[in-house]
Amino acid sequence: MIAIIAILAGMLLPALGKAKEKARRIACLNNLKTQALCFIMYADDFNNSFPTADQQTSWQLEALYVMSSNQGVTLMTYGMNGGRGRASAADFDLDIKTAQPPTAWKCPARSDSPRLFDQKGLLHVDHFMILTGLRGDTKGRFKGTNSPSKSSDPIGPLTGDHTMVFLDKKSWISNHGIKGPQPRTGPVNYANTPAGHNQSWSDGHVEWVSEKRFARATPTSLYPKSMWASGWPWDWTWVE
Repeated sequence: MIAIIAILAGMLLPALGKAKEKARRIACLNNLKTQALCFIMYADDFNNSFPTADQQTSWQLEALYVMSSNQGVTLMTYGMNGGRGRASAADFDLDIKTAQPPTAWKCPARSDSPRLFDQKGLLHVDHFMILTGLRGDTKGRFKGTNSPSKSSDPIGPLTGDHTMVFLDKKSWISNHGIKGPQPRTGPVNYANTPAGHNQSWSDGHVEWVSEKRFARATPTSLYPKSMWASGWPWDWTWVE
């Protein structure tokens, strides 16, 4: 009897794991839908312009997971909970170690929490990339062709799972790895490549994008081509 139970458990556990990951993807996709709707409502009230990664202060669009405070606060009025502002760097460091409020900026597949507002007011969305307003970059960082700045631009990506390419490691990672979530702390598991990622678009639709749909640097590359290179140890990638 014990042997039979062990065999059945061995058969069921992988299926349960896959079902759990699929549920995380769906919950994450719902968060992307909220992001898309909030971005569209924001554009309706701000001369058709979408929110972008920070272009005004210290980051200046180099990090696609950081937004300026005025945009972050405004998006909160549309339902994008950004948490509270932190008074100091020490306050920020302490608070990010505690549970964050429920927010559509959190991917359910991640074990960590987005840092949200720091002491400078910048909104660190962390789990996602902000993919708007990247065209016209004068530093050559943007490697794509389609990044809508306004709702009148051709349909293009708004936000997506935080998906990074490590060229020196010949690998890439995202929120939904083939082996489950990345560890909360400690070394990155570069072998845990993405099964795909969730992404939102400027017409309001969202979708799960299989890893097979990512354009590769070469036909034999194990990782996608870079879509944004900023000089960090990694580049960012997504699907246009």
